[in-house]
Amino acid sequence: MCELFGLSSRDKIGVNEYLRAFFRHSEQHPHGWGLAQFFGNAVQLEKEPVAAVESQYLTTRLSFPIQARSLIAHIRLASVGRLRYENCHPFVLQTGFRRIHR
Repeated sequence: MCELFGLSSRDKIGVNEYLRAFFRHSEQHPHGWGLAQFFGNAVQLEKEPVAAVESQYLTTRLSFPIQARSLIAHIRLASVGRLRYENCHPFVLQTGFRRIHR
């Protein structure tokens, strides 16, 4: 089964330590990770079909401060579907969101 981490806060807070602790669980959930931050009607989506603890991108990303009011993080333990970007959560399904590419 996959694991999720969610944050909803009135004020922006630093989340790096929370995310580092959460993503360490990917040793038991090695089939992908994802991170979505929400900014009004925009979402910044980052994900890979590799274990979070093995991701060079995620290691670099977490070396810079992340301040957020609203975000979702996910680590995947695949039960169906191949190890592909498209199969890593979170998904953006609602058309009211504008995706931010970084």
